[in-house]
Amino acid sequence: RALNASIQAPSGLEEPCFLKRMPTGNIGISFTPRETGEHLVSVKRLGKHINNSPFKVTVCEREVGDAKKVKVSGSGLKEGQTHADNIFAVDTRNAGFGGLSVSIEGPSKAEIQCTDKDDGTLNISYKPTEPGYYIVNLKFADHHVEGSPFTVKVAGEGSNRKREKIQR
Repeated sequence: RALNASIQAPSGLEEPCFLKRMPTGNIGISFTPRETGEHLVSVKRLGKHINNSPFKVTVCEREVGDAKKVKVSGSGLKEGQTHADNIFAVDTRNAGFGGLSVSIEGPSKAEIQCTDKDDGTLNISYKPTEPGYYIVNLKFADHHVEGSPFTVKVAGEGSNRKREKIQR
């Protein structure tokens, strides 16, 4: 808790880093590179630099996350069915480093499941309970991937909830 880290990009942008205890007992630092060049990683204990801090880290072009290089495929981005798994695939292998985020908006909540294949690809499925149009937002390194947001028409039976009009 007394240890913290931040990274300063060549442009001067400074962001916090994530610290994680590794199985070896060492502390690992993770960050998402947003630009190429020499970065400075500052590690401080109780506000004071530890030995050799700040550390220099060089980020090359292929390591910077690029949402335009993410590939998506699958019918789940075009059409869907209620009460069924609607699946699409995401391939980040050529996109550098970055976090992936998925959100789905529509007439009902859609349960989302991600299956990471541990090779830079994953399958995403969602299961809406009401028919209608859904918006699937897919971002990599904080930017929409090509084609996102996707508009998906979901067909099928609803959950048959009865609506009553109550008058006072």
